[in-house]
Amino acid sequence: MPKNENEQTMIQNPVIPITYPTTKKVTHLDTYFDTKLEDNYFWLEDDRSEETASWVTAQNEVTFGYLEQIPYREAIRKRLTELWNYEKYSAPFLEGEYTYFYKMMAYRINLYFIGKGRLGSRSILDPNTFLRWNNCFGWY
Repeated sequence: MPKNENEQTMIQNPVIPITYPTTKKVTHLDTYFDTKLEDNYFWLEDDRSEETASWVTAQNEVTFGYLEQIPYREAIRKRLTELWNYEKYSAPFLEGEYTYFYKMMAYRINLYFIGKGRLGSRSILDPNTFLRWNNCFGWY
């Protein structure tokens, strides 16, 4: 018996078949300290080649095609967002005679200065105010 609605949805949905694109195998031998190792996928290590880019594109088409078929995917994304969206603080760190820490809340990061005495802490840098993406995650 299903424990919740998501489990019921998973039980009702059949397994989605996946057909992966064929990955080329090449003959390549690496030697490490007199030990020979076969690496048939050595060509994928060149992450800037057109061939590797085509392979990644084909793999992504399969992956996202599969993910888009999952009926409860949005519910999972929403729940994970709720769980991960809380106030977070970095460990304080010293720069010269000042102590700083980062504070992240609701997908925004601020750099704070910890003052001496009664000054408490105050935000000294809010990258969200000068980025066109309106949040620091646009950097990534």
